[in-house]
This record gives sequence, structure tokens and C-alpha cells, in this order.
Amino acid sequence: MKEKAERRRKMDEEAERRRRMMEEAEKRWRKTKEEKEGEGGGEEEKGQGG
Repeated sequence: MKEKAERRRKMDEEAERRRRMMEEAEKRWRKTKEEKEGEGGGEEEKGQGG
């Protein structure tokens, strides 16, 4: 029983870490996107993967 709870806790931690990484990546992406649009716009998505 204890092992099951431990495994679930580890999975939850992993999911939380992954979610946080995704949020950080999205914030960075939004920031760069806004900066690009702020400086003239014109150029569409230059060298931005994903």
C-alpha cells in the first residue's frame, strides 16, 4: 500500500515539474513574440521552432 502511494507521489511531482516547464517555455515564447511584433512586425516567425 505504501509503495503505491509513493509511486503516485513521484508521478505527481513529475507531472507538476513538466507543467511548470511548459508554462515557463510559453512565457518565454510569448515574450519573444511580443518583442518581435513590437519592433516593426513585418518579419514572420524567424528561426523560432515549435
